[in-house]
Amino acid sequence: MLDVLIPLVNSLHAYANHANNEELKVKSKVTRSNLKGIRDNKLITKTLMIRDLLNENLTALADYAITPAKLSNLDGKMSAYQNAIGFKDTGFATKSAARISLSQLFEDTDNILKNEIDTLVENFKMSNKTFYDQYWSARTIKDLGLGHDGDNTTPTPPEP
Repeated sequence: MLDVLIPLVNSLHAYANHANNEELKVKSKVTRSNLKGIRDNKLITKTLMIRDLLNENLTALADYAITPAKLSNLDGKMSAYQNAIGFKDTGFATKSAARISLSQLFEDTDNILKNEIDTLVENFKMSNKTFYDQYWSARTIKDLGLGHDGDNTTPTPPEP
């Protein structure tokens, strides 16, 4: 979008200088680095303001190679940019909803294990002791820790 916007706003600024229009000079004094440094929603607002200024002065800007086709191209780029921003925002919401859903699924699965399968396995305690023992062994969560050598002593700092 900036590749389309910058030449247009530069032409608008050149026209403002030539016409000695101080208000238009101030509003059209924009650099690429200034635009890159602002938030997405403010960039859209700034671009809309510039587009309105371009539309207001379209007749006078014909001598500066500003055409309705170029403004239409800017509108297309701006729409694509707005859509991309929207997808980014909904992407966060989608990920958040997926995380909540996944947490709920883990909780449901844990409830099934604890309240149904664990109780049913008790039926095999006498008839199939090996299966019973292997089931409970698999259900046990093993905390492997940090993997240190086993030296649990805290090092003492050197004395000054």
